[in-house]
Amino acid sequence: MEFEDKFGKQIKSTNKAVLITGCDTGFGFSIAKRLSKKGFQVFAGCLSPLKNGGLELKSLPNVHCLQMDVSREQDINFVLNYIERNLGENELWAVINNAGISKGSEVEITSMEKIEEVIDVNLLGTIRVTKAFLPQLRKSKGRIINVASAAGRLTMPGFVAYSTSKQAIIAFSDGLRLEMQKFGVAVVTIEPWMFRTRLSDPTSVSRYVEKQWNEVNDSVKTAYSGTYAAKLKRNTKGLFASVMDPNIDKVINVMEDAVISECPPYHYRPGRITLFEDENGAESSMKLSCCVGKRQYTGSGISACSIQHILFQYGCLQFPGILNGIVKIECPDALE
Repeated sequence: MEFEDKFGKQIKSTNKAVLITGCDTGFGFSIAKRLSKKGFQVFAGCLSPLKNGGLELKSLPNVHCLQMDVSREQDINFVLNYIERNLGENELWAVINNAGISKGSEVEITSMEKIEEVIDVNLLGTIRVTKAFLPQLRKSKGRIINVASAAGRLTMPGFVAYSTSKQAIIAFSDGLRLEMQKFGVAVVTIEPWMFRTRLSDPTSVSRYVEKQWNEVNDSVKTAYSGTYAAKLKRNTKGLFASVMDPNIDKVINVMEDAVISECPPYHYRPGRITLFEDENGAESSMKLSCCVGKRQYTGSGISACSIQHILFQYGCLQFPGILNGIVKIECPDALE
């Protein structure tokens, strides 16, 4: 099977295999289904192959659904051995490092255990899997596709651990790309803006924030004021409910392109950092109202950088929420 590409030449799926991590739900699950339909042999790593998307993937043609926790060397070695035994005449063409988690709140409120878990899965998991499969990719002159995030370019308060891991993935990919050029191996990052997946479910995120708050000691709770937790939950939930794009096909399309394009770009950034559209879906001239006590900032043409600048300049608590096209940012009582 050969694909048409208006932007450039694309490869054939014949005799090509792809390994994808984090296929239980979300991006990993969807790209596994997409590539299966395109004729690729797909090795889908799942935390729980007998739950969630794992059961559906098992029923698809060309798909091998495998137990794979990227924080466990033994799981990675098992998958490596399994792939070597089951490739047949195929070659491993691409590895998509998609597995990731987001746990935590503001740094002082998040336990070291949770911060280490995020780094271990998101960053070290990506490195572990990459190192294990580089010999196969050198042979095929294939590609490594690392799922980072817009959070790797824009760090928001409350997402420091997650953003740190994603920034590091981008840096890792940029350096590895230079090292792999001599072997003809492409290294690509996918850096989505905010899309609605199980990782970003507003209710789950709000529940997790509350749990983290309940675990901090009394001195920290006192310092952050009694209303902080409620505002943190509200603002976090508001962000995820209002800004998240439900159309994850925008991400799946670029993931597919990264696999099948003969010369993929170094970075894909699906989604727009646009917080308001008119009724026809067109981007509108947008105003941002930032209220901190009696101070107010209003601007238009808001970009990621300007949002970040306002957050830091005005010491705002968390994230923008949308009301009638106006982006409003709240701050804690302690900062008013």
